[in-house]
Amino acid sequence: MAYCVNCGVKMTPPEKVCPLCGLEAYNPREPLSDAKSRYPEQMERTSVVNRRFVASIISLLLIVPTGICLLLNLLLVKDSPWSVFVIGSLALFFVAALLPILMHKPHPLFCLTLDTAAISLFLLMIVVFITPGNWRWYLILALPITIAAGGFASLMVFLSRFSYFRPILRLVAYSLMLIGIYLLGLEMLLHAYIGTPWAPFWSWIPFAACVMTALFFLFLNRSRKWQEEITKKIFI
Repeated sequence: MAYCVNCGVKMTPPEKVCPLCGLEAYNPREPLSDAKSRYPEQMERTSVVNRRFVASIISLLLIVPTGICLLLNLLLVKDSPWSVFVIGSLALFFVAALLPILMHKPHPLFCLTLDTAAISLFLLMIVVFITPGNWRWYLILALPITIAAGGFASLMVFLSRFSYFRPILRLVAYSLMLIGIYLLGLEMLLHAYIGTPWAPFWSWIPFAACVMTALFFLFLNRSRKWQEEITKKIFI
């Protein structure tokens, strides 16, 4: 085992020059051999998948089932607008899964707003084509649930931009609290749709579970010792 006299780098026996400074090395007590070097002669390049290109191809492929379903509905099955739901489902998939990949720098709040609007329009399509004239379940139940879910998700994304919510345990804790509040509101909407006075019954159980779990995460976030103990238990 030789060392470079110029920079002191340790060299393996088959190396004739220093890999760092390029100085030729020669040790008379250690003749050169034809052993294989530990460094590869060529650097292997890992191919990177172009996600935007793949998303573009998938988006173009979605046009095929859309056109086929629309033609079948117009030419063969004319008494039911079933193709509208297929097209709506594919459009919802495009907005939720493919559009953020196709965008150059997708903003999470903008994507969540688009997802909420797309789901609301899909539910509106159900009202128009399946239950025409019956707007009550959409206005009292479906639309508020969708907007509240999108609003709570957008709120957590917005709060995660502040340094106070940067620790993942603290962010998870407040997310659980919002989920508990959301479930209380969900039961309130169900009572409003049925027409009975609001009296929380089943929503108290997941609300209490969310609050207790959130308090545990907040305690865990403040206790470095407990974090280390749990980490050791998990990775043993």
